[in-house]
Amino acid sequence: MSQHIIDDPKRIKPQRGIAERSLIIAGSGLILYFFLMVTLVAWYFAGIYFVDTVLSWEHVEATVDILLRLLVVALMSAIVFVGWGEYNFRTYAHLSRRKTPEVVSITEMAELFDMNEEVIALAQASKFMAFHVEDDKHLICDSDQGCMLIRKFGEEAS
Repeated sequence: MSQHIIDDPKRIKPQRGIAERSLIIAGSGLILYFFLMVTLVAWYFAGIYFVDTVLSWEHVEATVDILLRLLVVALMSAIVFVGWGEYNFRTYAHLSRRKTPEVVSITEMAELFDMNEEVIALAQASKFMAFHVEDDKHLICDSDQGCMLIRKFGEEAS
């Protein structure tokens, strides 16, 4: 067997597949462990800084001032978003801009697919249809009515 640059997964030996999966799992575990430790260390030092700076009695006035400003900004943002939502609801909620397409008649469909109108009516009444191509002919088949020949898709109607 020749060596290929890109190995077919079906042709890889089971031992090699197990070794690759084991290396992937071990490497992913080490990376996750490393990032977990870095995250925990960062949270530890950030927590110490937060407790020493924000919750200390030396800076209680500044902490209360920041919290009050944050509360005012949050309330103003909430009022703006609720107002915007209310405006959009009152302005656009009851509008119906969707236009239904014009109904296509059976005659137009028969002309488009180059078929009889009776065949189109049978196709519309069908519950289940399958599309087939046999001998370069396009057919739609129903389990009850049988198969019907239609023109090829993409051809111009003649």
